[in-house]
Amino acid sequence: MLHLRASDLHYLSGDISITSLFRVGVIPNELENLSKLEYLDLHQNSIDGKVPYQLGMLTRLKYLDIRENNLHGPILDEFGKVVNSLEVLDLESNRLQGISGEKKNKIRVISFFEYNIAQCKAMEETIKNPSGTSLLVPSIQELAKKNLSTIPQRYTQPQHEDLVLISEDVNSILEIPVIDMQSLLSEESGSSELDKLNLACKQWGFFQLINHSVSPSLVEKVKLEVQDFFNLPMSEKKKFWQSPQHMEGFGQAFVVSEDQKLDWGDLFFMTTLPKHLRMPHLFPQLPLPFRKTLELYSQELINLAMVVIEQMGKALKMEETEIREIFEDGIQSMRMNYYPPCPQPEKAIGLTPHSDGGGLTILLQVSEVEGLQVRKDGMWIPVKPLPNAFIVNIGDMLEIISNGIYRSVEHRAVVNTEKERISFATFLTSKHDGMLGPAPSLITEETPARFKKIELKEFLKNLFARKLDGKSYLDTLRI
Repeated sequence: MLHLRASDLHYLSGDISITSLFRVGVIPNELENLSKLEYLDLHQNSIDGKVPYQLGMLTRLKYLDIRENNLHGPILDEFGKVVNSLEVLDLESNRLQGISGEKKNKIRVISFFEYNIAQCKAMEETIKNPSGTSLLVPSIQELAKKNLSTIPQRYTQPQHEDLVLISEDVNSILEIPVIDMQSLLSEESGSSELDKLNLACKQWGFFQLINHSVSPSLVEKVKLEVQDFFNLPMSEKKKFWQSPQHMEGFGQAFVVSEDQKLDWGDLFFMTTLPKHLRMPHLFPQLPLPFRKTLELYSQELINLAMVVIEQMGKALKMEETEIREIFEDGIQSMRMNYYPPCPQPEKAIGLTPHSDGGGLTILLQVSEVEGLQVRKDGMWIPVKPLPNAFIVNIGDMLEIISNGIYRSVEHRAVVNTEKERISFATFLTSKHDGMLGPAPSLITEETPARFKKIELKEFLKNLFARKLDGKSYLDTLRI
């Protein structure tokens, strides 16, 4: 699918059959020249007034999504012959008068999720999912409700007992660093806090961020509504379940074979920014007020992530705008994790040891149950979340961009017999259409590139085609 701005239409031929416009405000005149257009997504464009006359020129249009604009008046004034070809029309959140008579029977007013994609083969061939695919698996939350005394064989993973878990005494000394954001941005203490950030990223790849800019009331609202979301009945959750074509939704990630061992946990994963990359059956269909809460949280987290990343660029002594240009307009995705109680926690794992593939991860501990562990010097270090703190970690992309100065670090989630654990991770990756490689300002004769350059699309494609396995994917990109 082509996701376009208005200015892009000057360069398109009339042969284009599928497109999505965003941030246009008004419909550009050039749209009427796309005479073969069959699929058009115009949702959330702040288009005001009557139905644009240009739509009446698109006589082959089969699917039209114009929800969440501010259109009003009768539809047929401008549609003309379009009604004869139109099969699917989504009018939600407008003030349009409906279609009557015989023509009404020609159109099914339904959502994108219900649309039979087979009616438009070109759309099926063109839509590319940057998040990859994952085999469908049963819900662990539902399985755990059966009061099992043992876990199914496919969930037994005793190999994760190999590494030593540090003792409580040592853990009180060896904890991930804490960074104070107010101090980091302060003129008086900024320099010393920046040194702490630099050291945390080099030695740990993890830190807790306190005194950040996200309001405690919003964070608490997110926590409550995430728990409510996981407690929806299964009949409601099925509307958001993964499909064989897309990893986004409820399920598990990185399941690439039927004989692969599975984690003891469910997830809900979706792309949140840029908005035009959102799956139409996920974010726009989330129940209220959860959808509005996540909209606010998404914007707060992208702002926070960019501030943190810019401070990292400053600590790395990169060119002033270099790291911002890499991540500005990047992809934000969110993953909510649910780990139910497990009758044999010593034989299971909530989340397989891995490093995150993205640039930066910001984790919110939703429930009070601990379970995140970080690998450090051959041991697993339990993370004890601080009140009102985010847990931040470096992803593989930032290790590459920093030319290995900063490290993505393996981590895992463990489970227990008594309590569920819920966490909420927000990821930021660089622009989808760019190249990924060490920052030019960090490559010198003394510090040559340690990683190969790769297109980000190729990086993500390869990442999601593999099962989680430590830092094995990043290792393939080392020089």
